[in-house]
Amino acid sequence: MKDTSNMILSEEDLHKLLIEEEETLDEISHYIEQPNYMEVLGVNTKELQHSNFLAWMLDSNGSHGMGDSFLKRFINTLRIEPELKILIALSDNKETKILREYQNIDLLIVNNELRYVICIENKINSERSGDDQLIRYHKIVEDIWGKKDYKRYYVYLTPRQRILTPEEEGIGYENITYSSISKSLKDSLRLNKPKENVEFLINDYIKNLNKNIIKMDNVNILAQKIYMKYKKELDFIMNNKPTLLDKGLYREINEYFKKNKNFENLTPDDKRYIRILPKDIVPLFEIDSESWEGTESVFAIELMFEDECIWVKYCLGARNSEDEEINDLRNSFFSPLRELKSLGSGKSKNVRVKTNYVAIATYPLLSLDDVSDLEELFSEFLKAFKIFDNDYIQPFRKEVMNSESLKELACVVNA
Repeated sequence: MKDTSNMILSEEDLHKLLIEEEETLDEISHYIEQPNYMEVLGVNTKELQHSNFLAWMLDSNGSHGMGDSFLKRFINTLRIEPELKILIALSDNKETKILREYQNIDLLIVNNELRYVICIENKINSERSGDDQLIRYHKIVEDIWGKKDYKRYYVYLTPRQRILTPEEEGIGYENITYSSISKSLKDSLRLNKPKENVEFLINDYIKNLNKNIIKMDNVNILAQKIYMKYKKELDFIMNNKPTLLDKGLYREINEYFKKNKNFENLTPDDKRYIRILPKDIVPLFEIDSESWEGTESVFAIELMFEDECIWVKYCLGARNSEDEEINDLRNSFFSPLRELKSLGSGKSKNVRVKTNYVAIATYPLLSLDDVSDLEELFSEFLKAFKIFDNDYIQPFRKEVMNSESLKELACVVNA
């Protein structure tokens, strides 16, 4: 592929793109600005939420009120013996169970009457299932239902066609795509008119599939045609898009916290993250845990830089690889921190204390969309941080200072 990163384009080239495709770009802009409910919730490409939706639709007793319509159409897309498909088609399937996250398997369809099980691994974002997931899930199903002489089927569900390994194919996996899911949903709607609110929900889900997962509706195809026509110009634009993942900005912020009288820069020599704490609470967290090189603190307020956002993470550091006594002391900070009311809506859910770098809470600090002057990124950061400091860090600092549990831990450390 030709490298266009250093290509110089004239203003005329870019003006030509805007003038010739103005109407089409307006159409794409209008399309983008019409979000569906999954986009509004920020879950349009999240595997968990897609699996939840599919589990709901596959459930013959689901509140969608469409019975087993989608279940039958989904099963008809699979490589299942015609005899079993006929039995499923003649059954009301009310006894069919849909299991979510059973031993980490995304979806399981289990029918004890017809004695079959379908294992579904749903993979939207990753190129491959890691750590031989498909092999492990196959073994789980074989160990449980193989001994009961159930028919077992294995599905790898992906946005577009993926190549299975010879081993995965050899144990019975087949790859189906979300295009098949979209068609089965449309067929179910056509043949089983649901309630108006359910129909809206399903249609909106299909729109999200076409827009964000399959990416093959009319506007997606139009965008692809424009890209092929103006590939040189668009590559140039993308190579020059603004970013918050800027080394100059990082250095300015890092220096700012090195010199700040109210905050301690815990890891000033780190090249990727900036970790800070209000100076008066630093002693409460010093246990020499070796959580981060350069500080004895077991806890930090961490600034994380991405292209389009700077995040703030209230983070418990790594476990000590050798000292279990230090690990126990580190773990004892988890509950008192989690109980602090000042964490508010940023408090992380379903976190485990024994993992490394536990995110107690996470907040967006500065989004690229909020930046009004790209030439003044550091000033934009300072404005955002001062607001965040006032609204979040200072209430947190005061609560930490008044926490009897954290004071007691500090006494144990210093004893």
